[in-house]
Amino acid sequence: MGMYHPPVDEHETVVSTALHVVAATHYSRADDPHEDAAYEYSIEQLALAARALAEAVDRKPADEQPIGWSKDEQGSELHHLRQESLLLRSLAQEFRVPLTNTMGGYGEVVVRRWTLAEDRWQVTDGSMTDPKVWIDGQWLSIGSVGLEKAHPYTLDEALKTAHQVAEYEGATFEAWVKATKDAYEYQCPQCMRWAFWENGRGTQHGDEVDEFWCPVCGSESRASLCERRPARGGGA
Repeated sequence: MGMYHPPVDEHETVVSTALHVVAATHYSRADDPHEDAAYEYSIEQLALAARALAEAVDRKPADEQPIGWSKDEQGSELHHLRQESLLLRSLAQEFRVPLTNTMGGYGEVVVRRWTLAEDRWQVTDGSMTDPKVWIDGQWLSIGSVGLEKAHPYTLDEALKTAHQVAEYEGATFEAWVKATKDAYEYQCPQCMRWAFWENGRGTQHGDEVDEFWCPVCGSESRASLCERRPARGGGA
């Protein structure tokens, strides 16, 4: 598509009449007996100038018109984007929604499809060993509910639920980490320094083991391998 260059005469007329409207509305004098007439005339002239500019642009070749000028062209582009979106949704097998938290670490809620033939989805914790699904406001083992009942949502319902669960789990995780940090210090088995819990993840949040991230050396260790002591007001 070429660059748009406005029709000079029509464009300058629009600018000139627009300035007259500004003058009549923002810079009029209260003692001017022709104030109202000047305003009415200026807005009529602006409308006529705008129509003339639109007609002049319509006469230009399509590749010299502004992007999106043609309603038919714009409509076809939007239709194409919608069709692409529908195709991607029809082929997608999985979506991931990050937990919302400010304590570091990473967690996610996973939305998974049952089969491509059906719009049936599950909201799961993403675990590879003992996956759980979110049903009726709680995490349940897939084995306890069965595969069919584990996929009760449409895609839109599943995505909405996953975002709600991510907010809930993120807030729960934050509260848990803060409580853990305030209660204990851990000794890193790598550098032997004591520090408060940082970016730790627990089994109740989907991990297979509790983890401790050392803020001194950066290593990650199983919490069960770390010495723990009641907090004394700061790391040693």
